[in-house]
Amino acid sequence: MSVDRVEVYTLTKVVYEKNQIPQELLDLGVTSLEQTELDIGGKDLTSLPKSIGMLTNLTKLDLACNDLTSLPESFWNLTNLTELILRRNDLRSLPESIGKLTNLKELRLDHNDLTQLPKSIGNLRKLKELNLDDNRLTSLPESIGNLRKLENLYLWNNNLTRLPQSVGNLRNLEYFYLFGNPNLHVLPRRILELKNCVVASPEICMSYR
Repeated sequence: MSVDRVEVYTLTKVVYEKNQIPQELLDLGVTSLEQTELDIGGKDLTSLPKSIGMLTNLTKLDLACNDLTSLPESFWNLTNLTELILRRNDLRSLPESIGKLTNLKELRLDHNDLTQLPKSIGNLRKLKELNLDDNRLTSLPESIGNLRKLENLYLWNNNLTRLPQSVGNLRNLEYFYLFGNPNLHVLPRRILELKNCVVASPEICMSYR
C-alpha cells in the first residue's frame, strides 16, 4: 500500500471513529473509544453521561475537582481501570457496584461527603493505595480486611469512632493515617499485628481492644 493510501486510510479511520463517539463524550474531550487515559478534572461537572460506560479500555480516569454527587450505573463497566481519581467532589455514597472495579490499584476519594463504604469495597483486592481523607466516615466495613495488597490507607479528618478487627489482615500496609478523628479513642488489638506499618494517630489514646 502506498504512503498516500495509508494516509487516506488512517484519516478515514479517524473520521469513522469520531462519528461513532456520542456527542456528550466528544464534549468531554474524548477522542477515541479505545483511549486508555482520560483527564476531565476541574470541569465543574455535576453529572456524567451514561455513555461514559463505553470507554471500557480506560485504565486511568481523573475526575478530580468537579461537583459530582453520584455516578451513572454504566460507570461501573470500566473494569480495566487501575487508577481512579474522584477527589474533591460531592459524593455522598458509593453503590455496591464499585466492587466490579477489581483491577484498581489506586483509588482516591478524599474530600467528598461519604458517610460509609459499601461491603463490596473488599472486592478491590489489587488496591495498593486508598485515600479517604476528609470525608464523614464513622466506621469501615469488615470487608476492608480483604485488601491485603494495600500499602497506604488514608483516613485523615473523618468521624471514625471505631475500626474493624479485620484491619489486622492488612499485612502489607506501610502507612495508616488516622489524624483528625477525635472520637476514635480505641484501636483494634489486631492492629498490633501490622509489624511494618506506621500508624499516624497522635490524637488517639493508644489503648487496644
